[in-house]
Amino acid sequence: MNYCIKEGNGELVEKKSRFIAYVTKIDSEEDALEKVNAIRKKYFDAKHHCFSYIYHPEFSDKGQTLKASDDGEPQGTAGRPMLDLLLGMNAVNTMIVVTRYFGGTLLGTGGLVRAYQGAAKEALENAEFVTLQGGYEFKAELDYSGYSTFKKLIEGCQGQIIATEYGQNVEMSAAIDTEHALDFERKVREAYAGAEIIKEKKALVYYVQSDKIYKLT
Repeated sequence: MNYCIKEGNGELVEKKSRFIAYVTKIDSEEDALEKVNAIRKKYFDAKHHCFSYIYHPEFSDKGQTLKASDDGEPQGTAGRPMLDLLLGMNAVNTMIVVTRYFGGTLLGTGGLVRAYQGAAKEALENAEFVTLQGGYEFKAELDYSGYSTFKKLIEGCQGQIIATEYGQNVEMSAAIDTEHALDFERKVREAYAGAEIIKEKKALVYYVQSDKIYKLT
């Protein structure tokens, strides 16, 4: 899944009609509608504000909500073509809004599809997306003698350290993707002779950027 972390804008002019595109993340369906309304207010003199979005509260491709609005344009010429772009890039919790200022010349259904998709593609290219990973957050408590071993186990399972706290013992949390989670747990049990150093395990959606982990759930 791909998730928008930086907004993007695009613009296309076709036969004097101006198409202004905006791509952003959404935190809820209410948030999506608020952002559409903000665009309507910004471009209050434009006739069409077409949009599409994909939303799921748990960043999953199951049970997701798909929305496409042509906002007065001929059916299937704006919202759905933009939604197809989002589906094609496996985007989640992302929306596109394209505002049209009519230039006086009819573009036909094919021309409208190309124009709306063209403006949306430019906005998508100017936005920044990251690939989300699904897995688990493991929280562990161990003595200092076991710290280096635990760190190597995390690295060996392609995991990411989220946080480390040093006190009487070392408390660590790490993200391990779904593919490696069971193997990680097995290796921890073997390395610490069955000692219950893992205190908590919970499902996690996250992304990594510049060697830093960002949790979304």
